Amino acid sequence: MKHAKYLLSIIFSLIIIVACSSDSESKDIIQPTLEIDQNETIHYVGTEASSFSITVKSNTKFTTTSSATDWCRTETDSKKETGNLIISVTNNPNPNIRSAEITVKTDGLSPITIKVNQFGTSPTILIDEKNIELTDENLEFSLNILTNIEIEPQTPDWITASLISDRGLSGIYKFTASGLPDSDIERTGEVTITSTNPKIEIAPVVIPVLQKRTTYPRFAVISDTHFGLFSDSKERVSRALKNMTSKSPQLDAIFVVGDLTNSSRLSEYDELIQVFKENVPKTTSVFYMLGNHDHAWHDGNPVSIFMNKLKQPINQYIKIKGFPFITISLRGAYDNYFYTQSEIDFLSDSLEDASQKYPGRPIFVFTHAGVLNTVYGTGSSEGWGVNDLSSILHKYPQVILFSGHSHFPVSDPRSIHQGYFSSVNVGNTSYSEIEAGFTEGVHPPGNEMITEGIIATTKENLDVEMERWDTFRNEEILPRWIVKAPHNGTAFTYANRTGGSNPSFSSGDKPAISNITANACVVSFPQATDDEVVHHYIVQILNGNGEAYKTITIFSQFYLNSETPDPLDVNISGLESGTKYTIEITAVDSYNNKSGKISSAEFTTSN
Repeated sequence: MKHAKYLLSIIFSLIIIVACSSDSESKDIIQPTLEIDQNETIHYVGTEASSFSITVKSNTKFTTTSSATDWCRTETDSKKETGNLIISVTNNPNPNIRSAEITVKTDGLSPITIKVNQFGTSPTILIDEKNIELTDENLEFSLNILTNIEIEPQTPDWITASLISDRGLSGIYKFTASGLPDSDIERTGEVTITSTNPKIEIAPVVIPVLQKRTTYPRFAVISDTHFGLFSDSKERVSRALKNMTSKSPQLDAIFVVGDLTNSSRLSEYDELIQVFKENVPKTTSVFYMLGNHDHAWHDGNPVSIFMNKLKQPINQYIKIKGFPFITISLRGAYDNYFYTQSEIDFLSDSLEDASQKYPGRPIFVFTHAGVLNTVYGTGSSEGWGVNDLSSILHKYPQVILFSGHSHFPVSDPRSIHQGYFSSVNVGNTSYSEIEAGFTEGVHPPGNEMITEGIIATTKENLDVEMERWDTFRNEEILPRWIVKAPHNGTAFTYANRTGGSNPSFSSGDKPAISNITANACVVSFPQATDDEVVHHYIVQILNGNGEAYKTITIFSQFYLNSETPDPLDVNISGLESGTKYTIEITAVDSYNNKSGKISSAEFTTSN
């Protein structure tokens, strides 16, 4: 046993020795390196014979060759691996530039090629850059100008030039552009390099310059904050602002389209100012408009209060990143609201100016009450639209109008509309309402848990993408809407919609009846599906003869988004005791398209 242990010890030692030897040999293998302290091209402006050197760094021996040994030769100053590569050129009596290629190589690596240009006797201006492209965030560029004559740069009035590196006749010039004007998405110009001596015949070198925007307006729109209405108004609006401003990229602006306060009190404005100051970054501008609730006279003239508190005019025409924005305030208190001739004239003049200065671009318009019979909430039967501005807006298909006032939920697909122009309902930031005519009334279940807003982003192709946000739950309502370019009325994808497919229940779905008493029961059924949303259900109670005994309408509660209940439980009352009934359910979408009916089993109320 001792001999066996001794033998194993010897074998193990030999393994270690071999491994160490192998590791030592691997460390002796040298990986070749080759670096040159020089750009890929060397420009020699003089015509006379000259020599110049560059540093070659290598850990192995390297060789050099020239493609034009008759006038361009190479040698190294030592036999060491690292050293100076000396390049010699002869006198160039020719008028034109001549070129040679120097190749530096070592075993095991790809060779490095250096181009050598030597000027001739003719006047020459050499610039490597062929064109310059600037963005709204990058306003500077430089040109390395190689020449054998006196030159000067000429620029458009929005570009300035300065010499930052003087090398005799040659030099490096720095150019600085001013920011794009608000009315421009892009502009073009030229930097021209010319001889200062008119007797020298040489064509100027022209470098085209394109300056364009790479960032476009991104903004949020909310409505009906109603400060002073609820004890938790501050909490509701703070949550909405935090959720919307947390999205990336950062918002350029927030538009609050009216009913800022519930009754135009000074204290309500103070609370509004505090909430927006605490929850909106300083780099995001906020624009306000008057709504009908902002015209109460409790603390004095409501227009004066608005302007003194918010330091803004009641109507504004502003520019953001090359796009026009127009805000219009509503006038009149509570149910007696309207636009005066002052607002009508301001809108008309601003739209005409914007259409001339910003051709092909959308014009964003913001106001409290939308135009009659456009978006959800402005229908003649719904009561929240006005007609004062329609004749003006009909002339401008490039308008995208944002409005609130109705408190109707943005999750309903009718919240975007295109006819003569585009309209968007932005929802509310206090509580929700819905159209009348349904059993549950205009304040449906869960309406106090609905706050919403829109984030709009202008794209490079001038499409405008709309994000609908449930700011109560901090979740996006899909799909996104796209208002497409060109903004001339030919790309209205949200015009004349009829709702697409009918809603449908899954195979085997049927209502379940529970908690049956003499006069009531509970019916529970799964939510139907639709290509947009199921708006409500028709619940019909049939007696034992199959005749309609009672019909009620129940909202699907689609406006609660991820918290929409499924299945839906409905309390049925007013039944007769000891009577047989069957319940039929029909799903209805926002455009009144209906599903097939599903029916419960027959049941009997107790005596």
